[in-house]
Formats: sequence, C-alpha cells, structure tokens
Amino acid sequence: MPIPGPTFEPGDMKRSMECEQHFDLPIRDLIDQAVTAGWTALEALIAIEEVVKEQRQAYQADPDPAVALGELEPAP
Repeated sequence: MPIPGPTFEPGDMKRSMECEQHFDLPIRDLIDQAVTAGWTALEALIAIEEVVKEQRQAYQADPDPAVALGELEPAP
C-alpha cells in the first residue's frame, strides 16, 4: 500500500500528525498479518518498536547509506 506524500510544509505541526495517520492503517494491517500467522499482537508491536529503534539508530549513524565509501562515483 503506497504512503501518500505530505500536504503540509516541513515545520508545520500538522505534517507529523498527517504522517502518523498515513502509517496507521499499514501498521495495523502488518499486525493483523502477524496475528494471522500465529504471533500475538503484543509480540508484533514489540518487534515493530525494536525494528524502528534499530532503523532510527542506523539512520542517525548514516542518513544516506547509498553514499557509502567505495560507492562514490569517481571524479571525471
């Protein structure tokens, strides 16, 4: 399910709420899929929280991993 783009400018407090609203249904669907597969909703929520923490740490360490050393284009 595609996530729609923002309709508010960066810095507008409504932008964060809008983002949360767009993530609500896909996350609920993901939890429903996990429960259908045999996980508990709590297990799925904890796993999502842990993955988000790890992703946040990775992003803070390297906001653009595609531009890693060795992947840079050589100068012409």
